[in-house]
Amino acid sequence: MRALSELSNVPQRTIEDIERFNRCKVDTAIKLADALEVTLDELCRDKEIKGE
Repeated sequence: MRALSELSNVPQRTIEDIERFNRCKVDTAIKLADALEVTLDELCRDKEIKGE
């Protein structure tokens, strides 16, 4: 989590809150997607839907 925080420039506490509450601001999601080199759709899509 610390590495993602550093790569995305998103505070670790914010990432923890996103995991806990399963929601975040769009600008934060963009930063995380960019850091992870994925699209917003890939980042935000429900894992269960991917299997379909």
